[in-house]
Amino acid sequence: MATGTLMGSGDNTKGGRTIKLVDVTLRDAHQCLWATRMTTAMMADLAPRLDRAGFEAIDLVGGAVFDVCVRYLREDPWERMRVVSGWVKNTPLIVMTRGQSLFTFEFFPDDIVELTAQRIFANGVRYHTPYDALNDMRNMEVPVRAAKKVGLYTAGGVVYTLSPVHTDAYYACKTKDLIKLGVDAVFIKDPSGLLTPERAQTLVPAMKAACGGLPLQLRRTPPALPSSLASTLCIRRLQHSPTEPRIRQLNIS
Repeated sequence: MATGTLMGSGDNTKGGRTIKLVDVTLRDAHQCLWATRMTTAMMADLAPRLDRAGFEAIDLVGGAVFDVCVRYLREDPWERMRVVSGWVKNTPLIVMTRGQSLFTFEFFPDDIVELTAQRIFANGVRYHTPYDALNDMRNMEVPVRAAKKVGLYTAGGVVYTLSPVHTDAYYACKTKDLIKLGVDAVFIKDPSGLLTPERAQTLVPAMKAACGGLPLQLRRTPPALPSSLASTLCIRRLQHSPTEPRIRQLNIS
């Protein structure tokens, strides 16, 4: 549970930091291991237990969930949000979107993106994690604005990859672009486990500095030991102001 999905906040542990976890059991975990085949009914016993565990948030819905729910499970993903939000009463549930592409790989009109944010909130979710696969922040403007307008806590993603272009300065610039859009937090999205301990040594401090007082998160799918070591190193470098007071204001009901 929550492997590679970590969140830091300044508090009362050694060095003045507390590391908060975002649980991924109900979304990314079975997406990676079971081709997203966990049904809503399978979550009934586990969801309340996760709610009591003290996670920062619980990951529930993303693009693959919408596709598989409709195509293979014959379920309504919106109903999943409503049902699970009834089981999880104390911990924010997360819906991840691909920015302007929402749950697909096509671009949608602004009014559809805005309506989606409204329905996400209406169905009991309070935490939104949009990202654009190419880090094109033009595709994040409407999703972030719409999410903030309806009251969703919004953590914007910056996708990590390897190339001569993707330097510390590049990622710091993208982080600042997200902050200008009004996000509540920024997360490093490393879906392929490419981030190494050596690369994290400079990347995390650069992005943390660009965040100012906003939280910096790490969300990844680590396939091997080097990725786990990189996660540990990133945790040690995640130092920022507490996010818990903001999460408590999300009006979970």
